[in-house]
Formats: sequence, C-alpha cells, structure tokens
Amino acid sequence: MQTLDEILEAYPIRAFAELAAFWRRHAGDAIPRLHELDLMEIYRLMPVTVLVDLEGPLDGRHVYRWRLAGTEIRLLMGIEITGLTLGDVFPAESVVRTDGLYTDVLKTGRPHAWRHAVNTRNPERYFLEYDRLMLPLAGRDGTPAHLIGVYEFSFAPKPDQG
Repeated sequence: MQTLDEILEAYPIRAFAELAAFWRRHAGDAIPRLHELDLMEIYRLMPVTVLVDLEGPLDGRHVYRWRLAGTEIRLLMGIEITGLTLGDVFPAESVVRTDGLYTDVLKTGRPHAWRHAVNTRNPERYFLEYDRLMLPLAGRDGTPAHLIGVYEFSFAPKPDQG
C-alpha cells in the first residue's frame, strides 16, 4: 500500500491534493473523526466527494453505505448512490474487491488510490473511468468507521476500440 505522499506523486490531481491537505490538517496523531470535520472547508470538492459508512463490525459481517455522493458522481454514474450499499450498485465481484479495499483502508489507517473503469450495473456507463482517493475517518469513539474520498472522472475508449 502506498503512503499518501506516494499517491499524491503518482496522481497529480488537484482534488487529491486538496482532500489530502484537509485530512492532514485534522489528523494530528490519529485519523480524523468525522464529527469533528467541517466539510464546508472543502465545499469546492463536494461534487466529486463521497462519504462512506461502515455498518457492522470491521472484522465481522458488515456493509458499506454511501452517506453522501456528490452531484458529479451521480450525473456521471447515472445513478444516485447516496444511501445505497456497495451491493445495491456494483456486481458481486466488484463488491468483494471494493469491500476488501475499504476494509484495508480502515484497518491500516492508510489511504488508497486507483484508476478503474466504472463498473456499475448500468451498461451504458462503459465509457467512464476514474481515479479515486479514499482516506479513513474515525467515528465518535475514535475507531475507524468511515471513509472520505474524491473522484476524477475521464472518458475511456469503447470496449471494441481497445
């Protein structure tokens, strides 16, 4: 897993840098607590921001649910994902992979970034790919329970165009 500095070097994306600076300002010696954050500090990022909640124990049966998904995410993915779980949006293989990545971020307290094709249940969205940065957030009790992330969307070639 890469450090946040390595991710920012590999992904020179302004939204990544802005979210990382916000997260670091609030991190101190531990991951920031969601209830202590003022998201108005990053209002410019809100169209491409997600907040994800862990429901259930991290080491047991759980689901991830989007507490918030920005307007650009909804428009480009073609679905409102706020309030939905991974299983409501993604095919089974994507749920397993994404659940593993989110769980790893929360267990390690380290960020995750990737470039990936949009893989929703909407076949009309084949043309999108995205870069995404996810950072851990703690609940009121200080245990990892949420993620905050930003997306940068781009167009991908049609599958038959390589």
